[in-house]
Amino acid sequence: MGFVLAAIAALLWPFRFVFGLIVQLAKKSPIVFVAAALLLVFAGTAMAYNYISNPNWQPGPVKKVIVLGMDGLDPDILEKMMDEGQLPHFQALRSEGVFERLQTVSPPQSPVAWSTFATGLNPGGHGMYDFLWRHTENYMPDLALFELKPAHAFNIFGKEIHLGNPTFKSRQKGETLWSITSKAGVPTTVIHVPVT
Repeated sequence: MGFVLAAIAALLWPFRFVFGLIVQLAKKSPIVFVAAALLLVFAGTAMAYNYISNPNWQPGPVKKVIVLGMDGLDPDILEKMMDEGQLPHFQALRSEGVFERLQTVSPPQSPVAWSTFATGLNPGGHGMYDFLWRHTENYMPDLALFELKPAHAFNIFGKEIHLGNPTFKSRQKGETLWSITSKAGVPTTVIHVPVT
């Protein structure tokens, strides 16, 4: 019980500290305290009035964006098959939504293109140039998109025992679009984008 009370006291300390400063300010110079309180009340009222009266600040209807990416799908073949009626679901997506060709990157390879899509950066910005990445100390190839860190292991009587699971660390630089939208409070779901 004492631990719980101590934890609550520790969590409330910043509020008690600020409240103590406010009380000291009110005792030392009550005129400044009253003026600051009135200024805060006036500012809050003005912000609330501006929010209510300004239609641009009102939340609008919820709009959803779905980006459908197909790795290695040739847009010429896709458009031809849609025009011939062979892909009715893609045709419906094109007619009801937005269908645009995206320019690819150089080199036009999957890890480079997906990294550019995810970050909005060119290969010089996100650091992906190929499927392979070379270690600078011995030039041995490795997968470019991520680094595999094996689980911690130790030997017991000649048998290697692993603790935990291996981990993957992305070599891609730059912040992803879905990270930016999530930080901004926009609900974002990412499904099967490489190295997510």
